[in-house]
Amino acid sequence: MNSIARGFLWILIVMMSAASASAGEKDSKLRLSWKKNYLTIHGEHLPGKSVKVMYLEAYCRPGSTDREWGKTTIGHKTELLEADKNGQWLKLKCLLNDGVTVMHEIRT
Repeated sequence: MNSIARGFLWILIVMMSAASASAGEKDSKLRLSWKKNYLTIHGEHLPGKSVKVMYLEAYCRPGSTDREWGKTTIGHKTELLEADKNGQWLKLKCLLNDGVTVMHEIRT
């Protein structure tokens, strides 16, 4: 994941944590869902009650800031392995075109 993507995810996590901490205990509960490469974060206290994020748009090779996007990215497919029925966590598996497998566990 390149530095821009890491920065975006960090900002998203900080914003969600701040919103969760400032809201009432009952209203601040977040839930997760995943469909067709989109992670959706649901919460009564969120604007529009949900935030939809394209989860892992791309895996990037080293030197990604100095070459064309098409030569930077490594194609991949992500599949949902398991999800908590209450939306508290998800397990995903990414299969990269170069043979690497990446496992993800996302929790609220």
